[in-house]
Amino acid sequence: MGSAETDPFFISQKPKSLLCIPLVSQKQLQAVLYLHSYSVDAFQLDEREVLKVLSVQAAVSLEKVSIYQELDRTNSVLVELNKEVENQSRKLAAEVAARTVELQEKIDELKTAKLIAEKAKDEAEMAKDEAERAKDEAEQAKEQSERARSDALKSKDEAVKANELKSTFLATMSHEIRTPFNAVSSNKLLLIDKVLGTTALLFDSDLSAVQADCCPFVSQI
Repeated sequence: MGSAETDPFFISQKPKSLLCIPLVSQKQLQAVLYLHSYSVDAFQLDEREVLKVLSVQAAVSLEKVSIYQELDRTNSVLVELNKEVENQSRKLAAEVAARTVELQEKIDELKTAKLIAEKAKDEAEMAKDEAERAKDEAEQAKEQSERARSDALKSKDEAVKANELKSTFLATMSHEIRTPFNAVSSNKLLLIDKVLGTTALLFDSDLSAVQADCCPFVSQI
């Protein structure tokens, strides 16, 4: 509190009596009760005792006031905190809702992607099976083509052999048939010449193709 000798109030007012009583509650100084008088020994013993009792009540009252003020400040702080918590809760709820929607969309996208992947897998399996079947069919077609080619070559060889045999057979048969027929035709011509005397007439006449074919000996002569 400083010194009374240097206090401006004491210097200007110059009181004769002073009474200072500390207001203590629960061992804590709440305030100081200050009284002054311009009379000497203005505060008697019984007055001081009454002031002491009043000081205790005043200290308690001040403490309550301090507590109430602290409660008010605390309550104000709690109200502000509660508002902030509510705002944060609303923001968090909005974020959670938005995040939930995003997650649901992601889940739907994943489900769709899974279905597409499964469908693509099935199509790939089907394509693989078709490719294997096509490969088998191609191999079978190749084998059939090789067999057909082999059969064609074999048929060609057989046809060539058959043609050769035919040519040989026809040449042989033609020779075998024409040789005795020429002899018979010559003898018959001589006989006709002797009997009818028409040899010169026969050679001088123009024969048709049918007649020449019927008389091959004439064309030969």
